Amino acid sequence: MKERIRKYLYALLSVSLLYVLTFSMKGCEQDFIQPGNFVRFPDAVEVEMNAAGCFATSCHNNDDAAGGLNLEDWEKAMNGTINGAIFIPYSGFWSHFIAIINADTAIAPVKSLLNPQLDQFHKLPNEKVTFFMNYIDQGAKSINNDVAFTNVSKKLFITNQGVDMLAVIDAERQLVTRLVQLDNSQQLKAPHYIAGDPQNRFLYITLISDGEILKVNANYPYEVIGSANVGINPAHVVISPDGNTGYVTNFNSSGSERDVRRFNTNTMQVDGIVTDVRLTASHGIVLSSDGQFLYAASQFGEWIFKINTSTFEIEDDAPMSPAVPPNGFGTGSMKPYDLKISPDGSLLFISCLGPSNSQVNSIVKVYNTSDLSFVQDIEVGRSPLLMEITPNGQQLWVCNKNSNSVSVIDIATLANIVTIPDVGIQPHGVVFSSDGQFAFLSNESLLGFSGHHPLVGSTSIGVNTIIRTATYTLEDRVMETATFPAGILIME
Repeated sequence: MKERIRKYLYALLSVSLLYVLTFSMKGCEQDFIQPGNFVRFPDAVEVEMNAAGCFATSCHNNDDAAGGLNLEDWEKAMNGTINGAIFIPYSGFWSHFIAIINADTAIAPVKSLLNPQLDQFHKLPNEKVTFFMNYIDQGAKSINNDVAFTNVSKKLFITNQGVDMLAVIDAERQLVTRLVQLDNSQQLKAPHYIAGDPQNRFLYITLISDGEILKVNANYPYEVIGSANVGINPAHVVISPDGNTGYVTNFNSSGSERDVRRFNTNTMQVDGIVTDVRLTASHGIVLSSDGQFLYAASQFGEWIFKINTSTFEIEDDAPMSPAVPPNGFGTGSMKPYDLKISPDGSLLFISCLGPSNSQVNSIVKVYNTSDLSFVQDIEVGRSPLLMEITPNGQQLWVCNKNSNSVSVIDIATLANIVTIPDVGIQPHGVVFSSDGQFAFLSNESLLGFSGHHPLVGSTSIGVNTIIRTATYTLEDRVMETATFPAGILIME
């Protein structure tokens, strides 16, 4: 009788999963040794999965994979489901699989399946959860000792500012493949922004709470290979066209350091500095396409600077409004955040956060790059952060953090033509696939969780989203990373 009840519950579990998860497998080319062949998990892992009922009839077996998750085929399991990665090699704590089987928030994140019976039969004893976490932390290897995703060609990188990690995502499969620990100290260093060299060799990541910029290999295993001390609070960084020089702003709100710094990317040493009393809390920065001019804005000073990179001296400057004083502390009504230059090089766009906790829309201000003369304001959503220009050069997309929206600006007419609502919780940054079909968003996700299973407890998981640009619609698939996704970069 007990066996009959157990089989009935497994069948009920499977049917419920299909309604709750609505997963489907996405077949695509793999970088495993034998793509397409049936690959097993290690024997010890299969024993534990079998004991947990994962291979029961109408559950996650090869013939009838509930919710599209096949746990008999290691390769398919590693490739995730429509809702993203299930296993993240070397990161058991952040893997979706662990959150589903775990019931103790002191061990790892916990997710609910929105059904008491489903939760009851998915949650495992702590020692079993620890067993699977150890398996994933050691690489989540196949029975052949293979590790998934060691040769990803098209990569999306997202910094996780709340836990000093870097998410590496397969941009083609939109699948989280690694969470790289950038620092192992107890003090949070907060990786804020990320830039790459034009040659796609290295990543440069600002640690805004630590005064450093990291140089990271852009290819597997994504190790940190250098660092530089670049001011108290490095914010945004750009790299010269030849890849040999970097420029970084200094978001020091006290005003003890008011500067923009230049560093040699080969030696990781600062070799130039521009200081000015109006450069209080410099944040946004952008380089002209030929590398001749550097544009920077001070968030607290509310001043714009045009710097000649040959002399590394200020060539021109301008207040962001006539009301801004020259003492380095502005009106607080604009607070510039990010800068972008139009494809023809003639216009400078600046996203403005506006007053803290403002409930009214903010603006993107437009200036001529030639003389920093004002052109016009464009109204967007509340608290705009990072911006990006589409690959065809026709649109500027703006992430509105406090509106949970994206504003789309037509560069030719300087008009806000579309506001895309409900793009995720606190959108921070946006980049595009090289063909322009998809926009990838990093969402801070600190004010809630928009993933496919509700979180239990206080662990913050970043839920990053995808927009189909042709229709301005949100894709079902999400990319779950660690806490506080911020800087975002794509390399294809």
